[in-house]
Amino acid sequence: MLMSAIFADGDPPVCEIPRVQTDPSGNQYADYTVPLTSKNSPDALKTLFISWAGVVQRLKALDPRFHSEIARIICDMEPLENPLLPQVIFLGDTRSLLLINVDRSCSSPMI
Repeated sequence: MLMSAIFADGDPPVCEIPRVQTDPSGNQYADYTVPLTSKNSPDALKTLFISWAGVVQRLKALDPRFHSEIARIICDMEPLENPLLPQVIFLGDTRSLLLINVDRSCSSPMI
């Protein structure tokens, strides 16, 4: 999710989802990507997508050197820089919460 946010384009942001195909030998490959926006996201993912889109601009406004610090926060690792900017901590914590919500969405049956 962090990388998709860093590379997201547009306002509101667009998340490119690869469409996976299988060749006759059984090998999977990405045929093309499908743009996912707040307008076409499935209802089950809409809240999650809106949350994700809400922090993309904040993430893009940061100096790229802080992207690795956000990744370290998400992975429960100690930061390399100290003290961290408050917005770096906020984005790391927000990404962690989004990942928890994704995990819950994937582990519970969709109704």
